[in-house]
Amino acid sequence: ISPEIRAFCAEHDPVLLGTGAAVLRGGVDLYGIDMTLDLVERLRDRHPRLGCLWSLIEIVGSSPEYADQLRAEVARRGLGASWLFTPPQKIFYPVYELVDLLVRPTLSDGDALSIREALSLGLPVLASDSAPRPEETIVFRSRDQENYEQRARQTLQQLESVRQRLAHRPADSAVQAEVDLLRVALEGDPSG
Repeated sequence: ISPEIRAFCAEHDPVLLGTGAAVLRGGVDLYGIDMTLDLVERLRDRHPRLGCLWSLIEIVGSSPEYADQLRAEVARRGLGASWLFTPPQKIFYPVYELVDLLVRPTLSDGDALSIREALSLGLPVLASDSAPRPEETIVFRSRDQENYEQRARQTLQQLESVRQRLAHRPADSAVQAEVDLLRVALEGDPSG
């Protein structure tokens, strides 16, 4: 983890973490970076030391122009001290230990690995309902800014109890699930 990320996380409380590309789909921000900018601006009333660390990834369809617009919007809103765009990390999961809440406000999504990683490490997750999410995920209505803010405020207010619930969740094991699936394929279903 870069010294810049460590310093940013140490200076802010709470710290939100987002990851996604600067992609517009039909003129709408696919990863909800725009929504999270609004969220940070709105939450500063109750959380003046709030910070958002956003890992800006590059994918097919990424728009450097839109990324520049987002950076300009951070500056225009006076959020420069509260917002840090970072390039993708080679090893990402150690960042989860430095932040308080993973946000995933996507317009559409698949089974996001970042959500599963965060939950398995005890990091609360707030994500849009644009795709099926793991049970422990706190969800809000996709592209609904008011609902996003409401759920974020509730989560941050109850952060410690959310963390405690996650600490007691059973560990997922994709390897065990694959072994069980192979066993059924080779031996047949033992339940009949």
